[in-house]
Amino acid sequence: MNSKFPLGAAFSTVLALALPLVAGGCVSVLPKPAPAPLLFRLETAPIPAGAAVRSTAAIAVARPIVPGLIGGTDLILVRGATLAPLAGAAWAISAEEMLQDLLVGALTSAISASHVVRREAGAVANQDLEWRLMNFELVETETGFRAVFVADALLLETQTRLIIARKRLVTEASGADKSLSAAAGLLSEVAGAGAAAIAAFVREEVPPPAAAPEPLPQ
Repeated sequence: MNSKFPLGAAFSTVLALALPLVAGGCVSVLPKPAPAPLLFRLETAPIPAGAAVRSTAAIAVARPIVPGLIGGTDLILVRGATLAPLAGAAWAISAEEMLQDLLVGALTSAISASHVVRREAGAVANQDLEWRLMNFELVETETGFRAVFVADALLLETQTRLIIARKRLVTEASGADKSLSAAAGLLSEVAGAGAAAIAAFVREEVPPPAAAPEPLPQ
């Protein structure tokens, strides 16, 4: 081995020449991060039409049973035969959680003097409201979007699990705007209308308050 050119010095020289190439390669191949999606929330459900009824019902509202991606944070878009998340937009929290909140609020407005809670809270109830979300998505049209909400609601006695009533609720809304805010607004509109429709259905089925006792004879 030639003592005038030590091996360690040669290795250091090669490494020094290679490092800029490696660093330059890393910068060139890393993709730019995608922009953060715009976050949206479902708005408060409208108060169901008609006067609120008084009732002795204590209702536990379950989270909706949802298929596939519908219950997550994605806004779902149908374009032709394709079903996919709407790029650039997302719910701030899961749609499943927000829909449950909407329904609890709508029921509280529709039935006064009642106890309406989320079922997972563990409060005592005498009726359970279970519901399955069949559809909650956007359909792309030539000029904008059409939003669809379809849910099957089931009202049961808590102790016996007997079915009190069941009903399918459908709401739709359309708009001539393809912006992300318009898309989220349409989904919020049909979800709110759907929650109000479920609350109106439950209002028709809850028991009335107990009759006041007759006064004792003097």
